[in-house]
Amino acid sequence: MIRRPPRSTPKPSSAASDVYKRQLNIPKLSPNYPALSQDTIIPVIITVFNDRSFTFITKTPPVPVLIKQILKLDKGSATPNVEKVGTLTRDQIEGIAKQKMPDLNCYNLEAAVKSVEGTARSMGVLTRET
Repeated sequence: MIRRPPRSTPKPSSAASDVYKRQLNIPKLSPNYPALSQDTIIPVIITVFNDRSFTFITKTPPVPVLIKQILKLDKGSATPNVEKVGTLTRDQIEGIAKQKMPDLNCYNLEAAVKSVEGTARSMGVLTRET
């Protein structure tokens, strides 16, 4: 489930319908979510047990979200092979890779950097060494 920051009129999303279906105590769930005041998307894993208790694990934001935040973009390119929307430096890419390391299936930083570069390329973002 991906939890977005609250809006003026709360409306259950399709992912939140599972929370309602399982009859979880929503007021108990929200204070446990540390990023409610931030304006970013945070993936969440909620494990619900038979007695309606639950565990709550937050992940790091998705790589495209981090790239859009750094470059101050609303969205990536619709045609990434033709239209380029920005440029990331090697230091910025390494910063994203270090932040995402706990959630990536990479054994070292260089593999994580290549993964972030691939995501940037698919968004129409150029990369440079300096």
